[in-house]
Amino acid sequence: MTRILLVDDHPIVRQGVAGLLAAESDMALVAEAANGREAIQQFRVHRPDITLMDLQMPEMGGLEATGIIRQREAGTGQHVWIVAMTAHTMQGDRDECLKAGMDTYIAKPVNPALLFNAVEQEVPASPVASGDALTEFAAEGRRP
Repeated sequence: MTRILLVDDHPIVRQGVAGLLAAESDMALVAEAANGREAIQQFRVHRPDITLMDLQMPEMGGLEATGIIRQREAGTGQHVWIVAMTAHTMQGDRDECLKAGMDTYIAKPVNPALLFNAVEQEVPASPVASGDALTEFAAEGRRP
């Protein structure tokens, strides 16, 4: 069972994505958060396998929250797969997500097939493996 933390400041987005995840029997939504600060708190409590993270949120955005999560993982051998969910899909946005420590991203509005593809890519990845996964998406003409 894949344990998922869903982070987005828009309740309608959270409701829609939660509904998509509920339809998949091997995915469990363990917690939701409305901003990066809440995400970090939920992350400590629930230890998700995957975090679906919005970029722009009040109080603390997804890039900053991801940086804090990655700092806390340093030296532990742990790596939680973080999927950016964003309307920002330009090449520079992708690079910014990678630089912050995210593993991949999907565009909003969320396409169910791309969401499940991103979630299924979850592996205990190293930063090199994460970049390779993004390169595969680009080479195939797909967006993560």
